[in-house]
Amino acid sequence: MSEPHIDDFSKYARPHVGSPEGRRLILRAAGRIVGTTVALLVLYTLVPVPGSSGAGVLVGLIGGLAVFAVVVGWQIQSIISSSNPVIRAVEVVSFALPLLVVVFAFTYLSVSRADPASFSEDLSRVDSFYFTVSTVSTVGFGDVHAESDAARVLVTIQMLFDLALIAGLVRLVILATRTGLRRRGAEVEPPHGDAD
Repeated sequence: MSEPHIDDFSKYARPHVGSPEGRRLILRAAGRIVGTTVALLVLYTLVPVPGSSGAGVLVGLIGGLAVFAVVVGWQIQSIISSSNPVIRAVEVVSFALPLLVVVFAFTYLSVSRADPASFSEDLSRVDSFYFTVSTVSTVGFGDVHAESDAARVLVTIQMLFDLALIAGLVRLVILATRTGLRRRGAEVEPPHGDAD
């Protein structure tokens, strides 16, 4: 038996997007996406930057990535049990990317504060955020770049993490969405042998 395609489960994606209830669900999801993104950006702008050594920055990065893994793992689990797995999956991806950007932007900001020669210029919060987004998006304009070996190692870690995120997170979200849709389908479908 072949694996069903995600579109095969569209009949279980209730309520319909065009219905008033469906529009309310989408608006609430959009509100949560905007709210969490704004909250992450406010947190990024308000958290004081420690004057850390290289080891302190590395510990902070590992801690940030651990928080990222735990929170995103928990959110992927929530897709499976959600009454609207597709909408929940969009929320998870929309949360994971800004969280990852904030973790790396704060790391670059900390590195720049500890050693201003680590990058081509002393990074502000905006510069760090800009540099992180240009790295995630693989644009890499080159106007801001890593100068020290430690900064280059961190940027390399981010690039590898971004590749893993694209390959791994998206696959996990799709798998969780399929599982959630199958679960919903099993709840909606009558048992075999029942008359219509």
